[in-house]
Order: sequence, then C-alpha cells, then structure tokens
Amino acid sequence: MNEITETKKLEYNLDYDGLFILNKLSKWNRVIGILFIVMGVISLLGIFADSSNFALVIFTILISVFIVYLGTRLTAAATNFRNSLADYNSENLKYGLDNLRQYFMVTGISYFVGFILMIILMVIGSFFGIGTEGLYDI
Repeated sequence: MNEITETKKLEYNLDYDGLFILNKLSKWNRVIGILFIVMGVISLLGIFADSSNFALVIFTILISVFIVYLGTRLTAAATNFRNSLADYNSENLKYGLDNLRQYFMVTGISYFVGFILMIILMVIGSFFGIGTEGLYDI
C-alpha cells in the first residue's frame, strides 16, 4: 500500500474579484441562514396551534429542527468566510466550505427522500384508486 508522505494542497490566490465574490457569498449565506432560523422557530410555534395530534407535533418539531439546522450551517459558513476575508486565513475558508457542503448534502438528501416518498404515495394512491377526480370541479 502506498503511503503519502506529503500533504497535498490546493492553493488558490483570490484576486479582487474573488474576494468580492467571497464577501457577497458570506453576506447571502448569513441572510438566508437567518431566514431559515426564523422560519424554523416560527414553524416550531405551530405545535401550540394543534397540540392534540401527537404525531403532527413530533413531525412539526422534526421539520423545525431540520430548518434551524440548515440555517446554522449557512450562518456558520458565512462567519467562516467573513473570518477568512478578515485574516486571510485558509483554514476558515476550508471550514466555511465544509459548512456549505453540509448544507448542500443535507438539502440534497432531503430532496431525495421527499422524491421517494412522493413516488411511494403516488403508487399507494393509484393502488387504492385515489386520484384527483373531482378535485378541480367548481
């Protein structure tokens, strides 16, 4: 088995345009991250609207925590990007990219799971003859 004795590095020097883009990325990550956190907290308040259905309360809590988690990944990435710009520190840039990777990975997995659930529900609906007949009748 080959052992790597040197650490491989990818170095990229950011020019003015690159620094400008990273700054804008940091700002938009912060804005969208804060919006996600606020939406998660507002969604969590929905458990008080109908707390009689236990399954719905648990589902609401899970979705709210998920949305807040996504927001924290974006705000953490924004902080890391901002710190990397302030200190010209590539470690902060690496952590920011990792937080962004986590956000996209979790979002992608949730879309995939949602797509699979949608297909399963469509198959179950067609098996039991549940359709959209009369749904659009006025």
